[in-house]
Order: sequence, then C-alpha cells, then structure tokens
Amino acid sequence: MKAKTFISLMLILMLFIGGLFVVAAPAQKEVQKNACPAGTGAAHPDTQLQAGDGMIWQSVSRHLLSVVQ
Repeated sequence: MKAKTFISLMLILMLFIGGLFVVAAPAQKEVQKNACPAGTGAAHPDTQLQAGDGMIWQSVSRHLLSVVQ
C-alpha cells in the first residue's frame, strides 16, 4: 500500500468516526432555572447516581492501590 493511499484512508476513517461522534452525542438536557434548596435531592435524581458512581470509582481505586502496595 502506498503512503498516499494509506493517509487518504486514515483521513476518511477519521472523518467517519468524527461523524459518528456527532450523531451519537446525547441531546443536551434543559437546564432547570430555579435553584433547589440545600438538602433536597428530589429535584435532581441523577445527582444521587453521580455520587454513587463516584463512590464506586473511589472504592475501585482504593482496591487497586492496595493490590499494588
């Protein structure tokens, strides 16, 4: 395969993958305009999911660090 052909194919592949990222990008959520009082989690149910996800990653990282040591 010639270098020119390889570069052309790689550019086409990069454009194709970029197009897939644009098409597959999730639509942005509408931002809630009124502020929630502190301590109420009912207005943002995904906040609790994000907090739980952070705790999972923290647990995994601690486990991996203990294995390495």
